[in-house]
Amino acid sequence: MNEQRVFQQVLAQVNQLDAQIRLKIPANQASIQQQINRIETAEQHLKAVKTQVLRRLAKIPSDSRSNGSQQGHYRSLIQQIEKALRNAANFKHLAEEFFIDPEGVISLLQGINQDSSQKEAVKL
Repeated sequence: MNEQRVFQQVLAQVNQLDAQIRLKIPANQASIQQQINRIETAEQHLKAVKTQVLRRLAKIPSDSRSNGSQQGHYRSLIQQIEKALRNAANFKHLAEEFFIDPEGVISLLQGINQDSSQKEAVKL
């Protein structure tokens, strides 16, 4: 399998896992726990994918221009995975905090949603 195809498959997998890292609040205790479990599962898969990407990156020789380009793609993929892992940790903390300070968590999530929508508007 060629390197570009492998990269596209891994990228699709990362995007799919990243989409699972969301938090829907307000919710009851059972729903929060289910969301935490879903986020933790996605987090575990992302860590495994990151390990695979790092191994693949180590195997790419840096002697040609096309290999340098592949290395750049994989490095950006690693950054995307790390960002998704940070989001997972943040959302888990917010979920755990929800029953202590629901108003604060809702306010933070609204701010996150506003920031995300503004960034999307800028991308268009």
